[in-house]
Amino acid sequence: MTSKLLDPKTDLSKFKSTVSSSPYSDTAQVESYMIAKGLAKAERLKNAQVAQDFLSNDTIAIKKYLKEDLLRTFDEDDVDEFQFAYINPVPKIVKRISLLYKNPAQREIVGNVVGTDRLNYALKRTGYDKHMRETHKGTKLHNTVLIGVLPDGLGSVRHVILRPDIVDIAENPDNYLEMDALKYPTMRKIKGKEIIVYEYWSKTEHLWLDTDDNIITTDGAPDSSDHPGFMPFIPARLQDDNDFFGDGMLDLIDAVRNINFLMTSALVENIIMSAFGQLLLINTGLSNVKLGPKHPIFVDDVDESMATPDVKNVSGSPHTDETRSTIDWMHKTQGMINGLPASDFSDTETIISGYAKLIDHLELLDEREADALVFDSIELRYLEIFAKMWNIYALGNKKIPEDLTKLNITYPPIKFPETQQEKTEKWRARIEMGRGNQIDWIMEDNPGMNRDDAKKKYLEVQKESRELKMNIRGGAPNSNDLPEED
Repeated sequence: MTSKLLDPKTDLSKFKSTVSSSPYSDTAQVESYMIAKGLAKAERLKNAQVAQDFLSNDTIAIKKYLKEDLLRTFDEDDVDEFQFAYINPVPKIVKRISLLYKNPAQREIVGNVVGTDRLNYALKRTGYDKHMRETHKGTKLHNTVLIGVLPDGLGSVRHVILRPDIVDIAENPDNYLEMDALKYPTMRKIKGKEIIVYEYWSKTEHLWLDTDDNIITTDGAPDSSDHPGFMPFIPARLQDDNDFFGDGMLDLIDAVRNINFLMTSALVENIIMSAFGQLLLINTGLSNVKLGPKHPIFVDDVDESMATPDVKNVSGSPHTDETRSTIDWMHKTQGMINGLPASDFSDTETIISGYAKLIDHLELLDEREADALVFDSIELRYLEIFAKMWNIYALGNKKIPEDLTKLNITYPPIKFPETQQEKTEKWRARIEMGRGNQIDWIMEDNPGMNRDDAKKKYLEVQKESRELKMNIRGGAPNSNDLPEED
């Protein structure tokens, strides 16, 4: 691997995590600001990594965080003997509140049928609906992720999501919510060895960098011809904050970590130890007794007038109900803070109507409408980049329109299942008002059935009903009319 000094126009010092002794940092206020900026960046990287580990359900990482939390209260030797008990509701909660792309959105370039067909073909080929669903989940958890379109090396393009725990950005000096450049780690084969390489993108440059920010020029490294002429990444952000990325759902992650701490400490210290009890030896002279789930406590060198030699098992109070109540309260509170209905945390399973479910989920639906307003602008901006990249790198495919000012995005409404009673009442009302008949009802209950087949089905049911009615009038069938059992 070879490297050369950076071109003067490529200012990669913006990516350094330490504060340099800049001539502009000659006041305590500026120096303090720069130090706080560096600390905030380190904290952001750590928090984003923890959040992503929970979203990805990385059990090894989750146990590591649980051990860190336990060590703040318990001795390390004791923690090593703990049986960890933990839950991870983060994936479920994030999925439940990420409703915008529950059903694929519909995209149309108004007045351009051919352009619409070509755009939707390209989006389907590149798995765009799945990409946007994951993007929405990422913004829910992290507030901000970077999304981009890159050549896939196979004559097409691919979508990329960069989370705040793996990407570093240089903010635009005129607008801190925009970026001048970014870099992120990836694996590349250099001289037959897989090494970590940092992909660097700006509006004019695409580079490979080593860990010291030196440009890699070995075979396979990008050159000026690999740059499309614009930045292929944009931020997808739900809420503008006081810095580029924002905080995300840190309160949820902290709550889950506290719940897991309580569960493990309750299991080991409260339930197990209270059940087994603690062996207590007083003035016995014994030193090698190791009974019970842990080691006994020795109380020696006590005057016999104060305590006679004794061996006893001391049991504590597990406080199981109090601990469980606290855990349930924390779980329910976090869910409801994030918009989940109270019925999601009920101990009893109840069947409620579709309308009741709609009312129960009003907060989530309102949040979905707010997200749609944000993602309208995100998609418009992103799809303009996608169209340009597709037209450059998707070899052998027809061009798609790059002017998407007339793009219209429709997010299908969320439908809640109806009870049978609701369906019956709805259709009775429609039939009474002349807005439909039994044939329409049958077609709705049997998706894919055409009108002729539905009419045939209706007539068959009516005929059979008349025959049954006549049979009832003639008397109920007796045992001689019933078929014999095998």
